[in-house]
Amino acid sequence: MSDSIKVTEAASLLGVSPKRVRQLIQEGQLQKASESPVTVSRKEVLSLHASRQSNPTVLRSSAIKKDSTMAILEVIKEMNESHRVQVAELVAEIKAEHQKAILSSEMNQNNLIAEINRLKAENADLAKRRRLFGRK
Repeated sequence: MSDSIKVTEAASLLGVSPKRVRQLIQEGQLQKASESPVTVSRKEVLSLHASRQSNPTVLRSSAIKKDSTMAILEVIKEMNESHRVQVAELVAEIKAEHQKAILSSEMNQNNLIAEINRLKAENADLAKRRRLFGRK
């Protein structure tokens, strides 16, 4: 068993991406054991892994970030679908209210026409009576 491991192996052990392992090297949390290929101390990786087990926030995995991003996108998608449903419901309500307003308006118009016709008939009847009694 070698004292140093490649970045990809370290990433696998830590549950992070190789890019994150390189960041850990730059941050000084891991020391390079060799340059080409880049390797790190197995002992340091295992120590970091152990500290991560006791404190999960020690490392931020790109996989976790991807999962979080996917979860956020899923929530946004659900919100968009929910929003579409709400908008459709509001449009249906507005259409229903508009239809009621149109029907009410038509009923008012029909009532007015009926009242006008009734008044015309009453006026014609009064005119007829005036002629019968000799008044103009």
